[in-house]
Amino acid sequence: MNLSHRIGPPQSVKRSIGLLSVAIPFFYKDSRLTYLQNTLGALPDLAEDVDVNLFTNAQSHQEVSRIQSSAPPGMTLHIHRPSLLGHPYLLTWSHFPIFRHQLETREDITHFLYLEDDIVLRSANVDYWLNARELLRGEGLIPSFIRYETDETGSNMFATDVTKSYKLSSLPRLRKPDGTAFCNLPQNYQGLYLLDRELAKEHFYGPTSSPDHVVGGIRETAALGVTFLNVPQGCYSRNFIGINVGSKQIEEGCLVHHAPGNYTNDYSVGFGKIEINRVIRFDSCKFFEGGISLPLKVKFKIATGFFRHKSVLR
Repeated sequence: MNLSHRIGPPQSVKRSIGLLSVAIPFFYKDSRLTYLQNTLGALPDLAEDVDVNLFTNAQSHQEVSRIQSSAPPGMTLHIHRPSLLGHPYLLTWSHFPIFRHQLETREDITHFLYLEDDIVLRSANVDYWLNARELLRGEGLIPSFIRYETDETGSNMFATDVTKSYKLSSLPRLRKPDGTAFCNLPQNYQGLYLLDRELAKEHFYGPTSSPDHVVGGIRETAALGVTFLNVPQGCYSRNFIGINVGSKQIEEGCLVHHAPGNYTNDYSVGFGKIEINRVIRFDSCKFFEGGISLPLKVKFKIATGFFRHKSVLR
């Protein structure tokens, strides 16, 4: 598929991340070290500098040494082994004290990234997010990603977490004056969150920073950030993905690689079976130029008082 169009600023403007703080949970398995190595290896390209903290249940010095060896040359990998968690899955919530402390004491950190251990994020993903963040800021929305996997041939891309195709006319959507467009998928899990300092304050000190604020599973909720906090009326979440209405494609920068491919190549599960170019069916629909365009049935429910927001994960 050709994904040549990208959301971006004029050529004279270049947005970038100065210092990126990264948190990665890693439930130790030898078989997953390869994925971790790929995840860590891509981090230096995301910012001018990265501060990487990894949280693991690894027990032995040998296991910790293998984790350390997964980092690329020159990277300082801070490895934490939390104790007294109460439940093993709370490992995915262990990063909050460090993120909060850094937000309070490190003005040089401009962004915070929580990332599952098998997702490969690229510089194009960060470029998309930074530029889309400015376009969506006024509506209180956040740029979102779609995890993808490849089949056994390596040539076909499938959406990891989306199980059906959606007509664009059935989705909340938005088009900016410069023509860039976004839409809001009901199935919006992405296995990560990227926050600037403004969003970090909202998340780290709000209800979404507690595992009691669960949407789905404990581990999955840890990766949501503020996805379901302060959602505009009529939307599924605050997460909107970039689309190109002209070429009828999802923006390249939205796509993040879920390296294991364990859904696409497992025919006993429903996930990972929708090709990326079939996630959205670009039917004829109108955009309200002054803000978010809602499907007619949603408008009707709001007008008649029957609209109820439902938090959908996958």
